[in-house]
Amino acid sequence: FIQPEGSITVYANHLKLEKALQSALSPTPREPGTSAVIEVTASPTVHESRNDLSELKLMIAELKQEIKNDNKEINKYYAQDKREDKLAALEDGCRRNKIRIEGFPANRESPNPVKFIAELFSKIIVEDFKSDTEKAEVYRIRGLNNSKHRTFIVRFEKLQSNLNVMSLLRQKQEIMFENNLICIFLDFSPSTATKCASFYNIKQHLRKADIRYSLLYPAKLKVEIQGKHYIFTSREEADKELRKEIKRASYL
Repeated sequence: FIQPEGSITVYANHLKLEKALQSALSPTPREPGTSAVIEVTASPTVHESRNDLSELKLMIAELKQEIKNDNKEINKYYAQDKREDKLAALEDGCRRNKIRIEGFPANRESPNPVKFIAELFSKIIVEDFKSDTEKAEVYRIRGLNNSKHRTFIVRFEKLQSNLNVMSLLRQKQEIMFENNLICIFLDFSPSTATKCASFYNIKQHLRKADIRYSLLYPAKLKVEIQGKHYIFTSREEADKELRKEIKRASYL
């Protein structure tokens, strides 16, 4: 979530108010034995202080109004985020019968994509895969012309077929096809996919360190370290906390 500009303005106004208060309330230095003179000459200073206090009251009233307006803007941002999350959830629901396959070498697919994907699953999952699993359609997503890899979308007729395939695929550490690393995952909306992709580098490090992890919907990283489970909602949070936990675990 990006901090709205209004909150920066409020912070600047707070600094301005703080400086004004320090200036208005700072004690006037007084030399020993000159109290009577100061009493006589203090009236202009008192008058200035009253003016300063009046200005401060006006500034406080203005700041309160600005804070109120900024809170309205912030609430609009939150409301917009919630709407976007709801739209992403709806789109994810529409895609729940689909999986995405990335990393195929170019021009490798056969004229019959459904048969090609069925054969691929048979090689990957071996005896666990039922070749008669229903697939409604398979289609290729066009990428850049110079791209060396292809992306396929597989839509299953039944949701349970999708879940069964993904359950079997999760048991595989790496999926290789003709010396190419193949990635297979649920086909999420662009918003959810972007959030999930933000954990990519962290997952790579966890895999190298042989630390178990999983992604929770919509985009949460669950990590298990020495029997303890941690759930992170952002890459920054995960990176910061995992560094400490992994370092601590190495000393145990």
